[in-house]
Amino acid sequence: MKKYLLLAAISLLATKTIAQQNEPETLFGSKINLSQIGFMVDPGFQFTKVAGVNTSFYQIRAGVVFNDKFTIGGFYGESPTEIRPASFASGLPATANVNLSMGGGFIEYTPWSGKVVHLTFPVAIGALNMEGDDYGYGNQDGESNKLFIEPAAHLEVNLHKYVRFHAGVGYRVMGDSGSSRGIIPEAENAVSVQAGLKIGMFQIKK
Repeated sequence: MKKYLLLAAISLLATKTIAQQNEPETLFGSKINLSQIGFMVDPGFQFTKVAGVNTSFYQIRAGVVFNDKFTIGGFYGESPTEIRPASFASGLPATANVNLSMGGGFIEYTPWSGKVVHLTFPVAIGALNMEGDDYGYGNQDGESNKLFIEPAAHLEVNLHKYVRFHAGVGYRVMGDSGSSRGIIPEAENAVSVQAGLKIGMFQIKK
C-alpha cells in the first residue's frame, strides 16, 4: 500500500513540474495586477493653425493607464467650423471651404501623477484630414490625409481621485506620407494649445 501511495505522490509531483515547465513566460506574469492598470477618457479642446488659418478642434481621447504613469490609447478630433485658406481667394467661389478632422493614437508619460500639480507629456501620432467643399464651376473638390506627430507638455491638476484637468502646449510636425487629390492647401507645422478633462479610474484597485 505504501508503494502505491509513494508512486502516486511521485506521479503528482512530476505532473505539476511538467505543467510548470510548459507554462510560457510572460512580460506581466500569469496574474493581472489591478493596482497597476487603469483607464481614462479625456474630452478636450485644441487651438492651432491649419493652412495659414487659426482654427480649433473638439477632441476626445481614451486609453489604458499602466502604473499611473504610462497611458496608451487613441484620439479623434473635429473642427466645429470650416476654414477658408487664403489660397482660395483667387479662382474659387466665396462658398469654397475646407472641413478638418484628425485621428490616431497616443502615448503619454506622467512621472509624478500622485502630486496635486504635476507635468504630463503626451505624444500623438495620427493623420490630419482636410476635405474641400462647394468649389463649384466644375472644379474638383479636394481631399488630403497627411500623417503627423505632435509632442506636447501639459500642466495637470488632480481635481478629484477620478478627475484631472490638464492644459499645455504642443507642436504638430506634418509628414509627407499620405494621400491628396484635387485642389487642397498644405497643412503646415504648427503650435497647438490644448486643454482637457481626464475622467477615469487611473488605478482600478489601490
